[in-house]
Amino acid sequence: LVLNKLECRKFYNNINRIPVSIEAQQKWRKDLDIGNINWDKVYTAPLKSIEDLKLRELHYLIVHRILVTNRTLFNMGIQDVDICSFCNTSRETIQHLFTQCPKIVKLWRDLEDWFRRTLNITAQFTDKVILFGLFETNQLLLNHIILIAKHYIYKTKFYQSDAYLNVLLNQVKQVFEIEQYNARLKMK
Repeated sequence: LVLNKLECRKFYNNINRIPVSIEAQQKWRKDLDIGNINWDKVYTAPLKSIEDLKLRELHYLIVHRILVTNRTLFNMGIQDVDICSFCNTSRETIQHLFTQCPKIVKLWRDLEDWFRRTLNITAQFTDKVILFGLFETNQLLLNHIILIAKHYIYKTKFYQSDAYLNVLLNQVKQVFEIEQYNARLKMK
């Protein structure tokens, strides 16, 4: 089959009109009861706020529901238990790890309180915001901090340690110092 340039363009234009319903999207809709959501913005939100590949990858793994948790390892027969690394009471799924674990919920509330007290910003870290980010262009900083927080949570689970706001804020500070340095290098 040989297609000329015009036929190829027509083919791709028609293909792009077909709505794609990914299994992960359907599961998130069901689990979070979110109804309609702009998945294009979910996928591209971190691309606008960060350059750090490990944070972009983490977002991708979460959104596509392929981030490895204790539940995943248990289902693969690699681990004997699927219990949360923080609360030690519930199954550790992606949703539980980032939005339902009582110790992590406290971290998000402490971060909201810090924003309110320190910066006079009212931030509401709902499950949807934590998992998918914010989509307005004036929310890039908050998106970046949410991604850093999720990375901190995921990394901390492997150390069998609790998550603390002061440690998270130090992580945020380190990331921004590195990014400032990189920005200065790019300007030279």
